[in-house]
Amino acid sequence: MKKINEFANFESLNKYIADWSVVTGLAAVITDFDNSPLTEDFDRDAYAACNVEDAISVLNVSGEVVAQLTYGTPEGVSAQDDTVRNAFSQLQNIIAQALTMQFTAFENDTEINKYKDELQVFRSLVDQMIEKSHALDKIESKQRMLALNASIEAARAGEAGKGFAVVADEVGKLASVSGEINHSIKEGMNELSNRVDALTAAPVELKL
Repeated sequence: MKKINEFANFESLNKYIADWSVVTGLAAVITDFDNSPLTEDFDRDAYAACNVEDAISVLNVSGEVVAQLTYGTPEGVSAQDDTVRNAFSQLQNIIAQALTMQFTAFENDTEINKYKDELQVFRSLVDQMIEKSHALDKIESKQRMLALNASIEAARAGEAGKGFAVVADEVGKLASVSGEINHSIKEGMNELSNRVDALTAAPVELKL
């Protein structure tokens, strides 16, 4: 169930109610289901009038009831009067639409934060891959050094070292291939890193 206190901007909602009260001469307050005001930021004189509980209407957001509007009328004014009932209906629509927009903005902010969290995780994974590619640099360097030393020893051994020279050559080729693969991995990681940085820096706009 949606909790109205998590997403509602009561300051703006109460401003709508205050403006409506000035125009209509009626009173209203957003309450919970025990008819208790949900915030301290409201017109207490209007709330005193609302204690009469002339009328109550529920507030829905995305199909769920989240609160209610409790209305009050001045002495001598009937809540059943068509003009008064129309005024109540207009306020209910205004507040319901405002709540829907506020909830949408709240959900968008939540999704943006999840998006940022996912980017951060991805950023961490990319950094780990880049770090591991540096470890491959050391392996490649050792392979080349091993191939070089093997070639030198094979040359010293002359005819007896021909077989060893073949092995040294293959190790050298392996080092070369490893280097090419490592270079390709680095290019890919750098591209991913740049794209993550661009996504992180770009403003995210979600339309209401």
